[in-house]
Amino acid sequence: MATAKFKDTSPYIKLKPEDYLYKKYLEHFALKAENEPIIKVALFGVGRAGTIHLATMNSNKRVQLLYIVDDVESNWQSLRKYWHLDNVTFLNSKQSDKVFKDPNVDAVFVASPTYTHEGIVIKALEAKKAVFCEKPIAEDRPNTVKCYEMAKKVGKPLFSAFNRRFDPSYSNLKERVRKGEVGHVHMIKTVSRDSPLPSLDYLKVSGAIFHDCLVHDIDMITWVLGELPDKMVIADLYLLEDYKVDRE
Repeated sequence: MATAKFKDTSPYIKLKPEDYLYKKYLEHFALKAENEPIIKVALFGVGRAGTIHLATMNSNKRVQLLYIVDDVESNWQSLRKYWHLDNVTFLNSKQSDKVFKDPNVDAVFVASPTYTHEGIVIKALEAKKAVFCEKPIAEDRPNTVKCYEMAKKVGKPLFSAFNRRFDPSYSNLKERVRKGEVGHVHMIKTVSRDSPLPSLDYLKVSGAIFHDCLVHDIDMITWVLGELPDKMVIADLYLLEDYKVDRE
């Protein structure tokens, strides 16, 4: 085999058994978490990403979903029936202050359209709620920094959903690059495909591919290398004219 001499530990390995979070993960499946506290949460948005988080919450016995906030009220009954959400309160965005005023809510999950993130994050932090937010936290750097400064001020976690950092294969890649196993890195190429093709309505509110998809690649590059770029040059090309989205 031509590549036999390069044989090494597969990057697709399990996390180290001594890893704290991995041990907690195993305990939950072994029914050893009966004494762990229940986390009571609210979910903003049940679109594409929100539905993924809803499924995860439903499978985690330590999570109790109290509220769903979504403006597509015609979907509420279907969601309630399909996910067995009889004890969940549904609200639209104009009623969302009920979430922030409820002392029983420990954390807020934000999976609503990109342009709504910052406002929800700030209100949740001001109400002393922990926050998990789909990326990006805000639509520009200054407002993103403002959100994290608010989190520090109130002493609550603000977690941005860069999930690839928690994938064992990516973590292993980062460790090996940082150790110098691949030598001096001169170039990194990435390819992103958002499949299936998102709807035009979604793209108009998502911030387009840089905010919604490529941000994962940019984050991975800087995380793996441990460096920020000195200079950036960006060009774009639309093959489907109808999907040309311009959001300043």
